[in-house]
Amino acid sequence: MDLTATDEQRALRAAARELLAARMPPARLAALADEPAGWDPAIWPELAELGWLGVAVPDELGGAGMGLLEETILFEESAAVLLPAPFFATVALTLPALLSAGAGDLVADVVSGRLRTTFAWADAEGDAALSEAAQTRLELSARGPDVALTGSKAWVPDADRVEAFVVVARDDDELALLFVRRDDPGVELRPLTTIDTTRPLAAVELREARGRLLARGSTARTAVRAVRDRALTLAAAEAVGIGQRVLDLACDYAKERRQFGRAIGTYQAVSHALADVYVQVELSRSLVVWAALAVDGSEADADVAVAAAAAKAIPAAVDACERAIQVHGGIGTTWESPLHRYYKRALSLAALDGPPTRHRARVADAVLG
Repeated sequence: MDLTATDEQRALRAAARELLAARMPPARLAALADEPAGWDPAIWPELAELGWLGVAVPDELGGAGMGLLEETILFEESAAVLLPAPFFATVALTLPALLSAGAGDLVADVVSGRLRTTFAWADAEGDAALSEAAQTRLELSARGPDVALTGSKAWVPDADRVEAFVVVARDDDELALLFVRRDDPGVELRPLTTIDTTRPLAAVELREARGRLLARGSTARTAVRAVRDRALTLAAAEAVGIGQRVLDLACDYAKERRQFGRAIGTYQAVSHALADVYVQVELSRSLVVWAALAVDGSEADADVAVAAAAAKAIPAAVDACERAIQVHGGIGTTWESPLHRYYKRALSLAALDGPPTRHRARVADAVLG
């Protein structure tokens, strides 16, 4: 298998990097992150026009017909600038559910930029890990042409930046997915105080909120598994983007900052630490490629590939941020430095599916039986 990037993939990366550098320079990110809204909705139509919202969506549904590997490129590059937009919520979390459920009309709305969505899987109590979404206890409160929900969901990403939710619930003993509009009278948002202001979380209170039943039973379970595999792969891709970006910042600083008449990068305590980060970022990138290809190809080892990518890339991003802050010294701990924002995003990714031991256990089960 040839894992070398194709000309098309290199062009996609170059175009994404150029656009994001122009639209989201560090000063712009800092200004948006500290504002109440936290993002600029004007960027969303541009992402739709560029085809970013439907890279892996089939041609017949208006997408580009590419694959998860191409999506990882976009998520790696968008994480390098901490793009403040419901990109992960819509494309990584919700779009796989809509595709698996056969909701072609909603998929078309997402791809065209007419609909921003997020995934509401975690109950207010219990395990909030994405892998445990099927264990929800939220029951339908009414059935019929328009089903209804009463209850709450916690830790919903970008809830205040989207127009609808895909909610994981139960219909008697069966798992169910429902599409609920944010402007439904029975929907109320409660913002949560979290560390990553570029990707806010909220609790969603549902009081006889009306929704559309997207999937039930085995179809819903398949959709939830698709969300888990694709979202964790793309979260690992984001982690690679974060690790690469803070490594670049630390290397640049190590070349410029001088101590005792020499650039600090010439000291082994600094250079060896950054070399270790480089190794971990490259290994993480390789695992993300494996996961993307395995998931797209429905390979037998897709589950372990996703777990390996998440287990390696996300902790590596956290470690890269910590080492970059250390290399920068006191300036790395200031509010003006962008490092704290990358560190917070890395920690946010680490909370998406629980501790890395969860992923390592899945790898161990596959290897050791």
